[in-house]
Amino acid sequence: MANHPCYKSSLEVLLLQVNTLTGEVPEELGNLSRLRRLLLNRNRLTGKIPKELGAMASLETLGMMRNGLTGEIPPELGNLSNLRNLMLENNGLTGGIPAELGDLSNLQYLTMSGNRLTGAVPEELGDLSNLIRLQLKDNTGLNGPLPTELADSMTLSSFHYSGTGLCVPNDADFRTWLASISDHIGTGVVCSSSSSSNANGTALSASPIRNQFTTLSLLWRRPPWASLRPLAAALPATAPRFGPLRRPTP
Repeated sequence: MANHPCYKSSLEVLLLQVNTLTGEVPEELGNLSRLRRLLLNRNRLTGKIPKELGAMASLETLGMMRNGLTGEIPPELGNLSNLRNLMLENNGLTGGIPAELGDLSNLQYLTMSGNRLTGAVPEELGDLSNLIRLQLKDNTGLNGPLPTELADSMTLSSFHYSGTGLCVPNDADFRTWLASISDHIGTGVVCSSSSSSNANGTALSASPIRNQFTTLSLLWRRPPWASLRPLAAALPATAPRFGPLRRPTP
């Protein structure tokens, strides 16, 4: 496939979204050095995202959402210095969010919702000063505090991270920044004071005390002898009648 004329052309736009394409994304697409837009959304593509796509120096938009892609997000995508839109949601991607994505200084849209990503949100994403939209929702394996570095330079207008294990640091400036985002949908969880990072730098998840009690209440199991019938249902339908009181006969 590497000798196909497509890969030696000056192609700038390749739009293949909303088809029934199957199979893997060919690594030879990385040879399209002049390509600015690559849209493969809403197909039936499988396999991994080729790391060779990181060589597409002119790429501004990469859309691969709503496929069956698996494996980890290649850190080589952090080499796409002209990238403005990266859309990877609704696949089966695993592993962590690469810290190298923080090198995409021109990035405006980063959507990774609906995958199986795990671990902490890298603080390097705070370097994305042009980012407008950040979507991380429905990745149940993401956990730990949101990095306060996100508030240093980001001017987000949309930030979704519901359906994850992420929590909000108990930092007044950070919470003020979150409140300034017009389209903010989070977990509603504030990190507890015990939130910390382990030796490998992976943030530990935390839940507020009120959520811990909710969880504990759901762990109760009804013993065999316990009845859940209302008390009224357990009483006789008609209350017993008593005759007049009589003094006992000596």
